[in-house]
Amino acid sequence: MMRAAVTASLVVAALTLTACSGADGGEATGPVSEPAPVRTDASSTLPPRGPSEPAGDPSPSSSSAEPEPGTTVAPATEAVPSDLDVGAPEGWQTWQVDRVVFALPGDLVPSADRSIPSASVSFFAPLRDGETVSGAAFFVETGAVGPLQVRTQLLEQVRTSQTGTEPVRGPEEVDVPGSAGATRIDYAYDLTVPETGRSAASLQVDVTIQMPDPGPNYGVFLNALTTEVTEADLTAFVASFRVLDAGGGLPG
Repeated sequence: MMRAAVTASLVVAALTLTACSGADGGEATGPVSEPAPVRTDASSTLPPRGPSEPAGDPSPSSSSAEPEPGTTVAPATEAVPSDLDVGAPEGWQTWQVDRVVFALPGDLVPSADRSIPSASVSFFAPLRDGETVSGAAFFVETGAVGPLQVRTQLLEQVRTSQTGTEPVRGPEEVDVPGSAGATRIDYAYDLTVPETGRSAASLQVDVTIQMPDPGPNYGVFLNALTTEVTEADLTAFVASFRVLDAGGGLPG
């Protein structure tokens, strides 16, 4: 069901590399991103997790999603390396943001000079042949974000409109130990590489997490060219998520 392989990875994990095309089926531009707080769980970038023009990053475009009333996407949050075992593939790096721990391909690191709009933390791989090949975004959502089902529905609506395609997988519930529930949605679509303007096939997965207690909720997305990641990589990314307990330990 995936598109033919291409070259270069885009944006991932985390939620906003860029804006995609509308429902008219036009080609998406630049790495994907989280929709601007538009979901009831509001995030920013592509889907409900927030989009807009990433500061200092020529690649991502912006999306039209707007935050829901009462919803706020928290600003900068630090991502720190973690040595907790989340079953990540060899060569991947485990990160912790707030109480969430997850793993990403080793070349994706927090970026100081490139960022995804509305994302609390943006991750990018080094440019390859002058092109953005992959990226990820982590969104911390506060306020009236709404239940998981609503957040997921809003995210799907925004992403589908931006990419001009239907999900190739999901929405479906996934197990994130320590959370009150989580979902994943996968997309496969052609986008325009920002730096060169060439068309390339990409894969993207969005993970929406509901917390078990009052406080912030989270959204993360990973996007990359099909030459950089496989469907198995997306599944490994989703399977790595854990929500730490109040004492900072792994759940049960």
